[in-house]
Amino acid sequence: REVIISRAEEAIKNIAADKVSFTQFFQERKYVEALFRSAIQERWSSSPSLHCKLDQFHLGRIRIPDSVATKQLEARVQNERNDQEEFLQKSATERERTTVEVNKIDLTTNKTLRTATAEGNLIRSKASAEAQLILAQAGINGTKMLLEAAGIETQDHKTVFTYIRTLRDRKQLNIDVSYLSDESVVRTAPFSP
Repeated sequence: REVIISRAEEAIKNIAADKVSFTQFFQERKYVEALFRSAIQERWSSSPSLHCKLDQFHLGRIRIPDSVATKQLEARVQNERNDQEEFLQKSATERERTTVEVNKIDLTTNKTLRTATAEGNLIRSKASAEAQLILAQAGINGTKMLLEAAGIETQDHKTVFTYIRTLRDRKQLNIDVSYLSDESVVRTAPFSP
């Protein structure tokens, strides 16, 4: 009888060590029970063969030593810590990637705004310069036509006319113009441009 029990224990220990995981003892009891049953029968049949037959086999209460339970619990806790650390690392990496992408977008936005502002200022400056050129050309053409229409041909008369016009364009200067009317009377009137 001791040989039968020792061979049964040996078969269960060997098969349990090779083919049954810790969780299978609790989650797949029928599978473990069938595996143990066939292992015991096979071991009893190996030489020297025992002349006995396994009629009934039932997997009862499984006692787990405290040291094994503690190691399993520690392993589970360590796995949870590892998962937590992996999650934290992934989230930190994702935050860094997001920060880089946000910085790229900010830089692109700033570059676009500065470029648009610079181009706008350039267009405004060109337009202002072109407007001043057009005004200057119109002023030259208008003055030329006025001098021709007034019959002012000498350089001295042209210089005096330009001087009076320059004085007229000054904002801080008040000018009164005196002229001789048809009745030979001198009249003075304030000049307003």
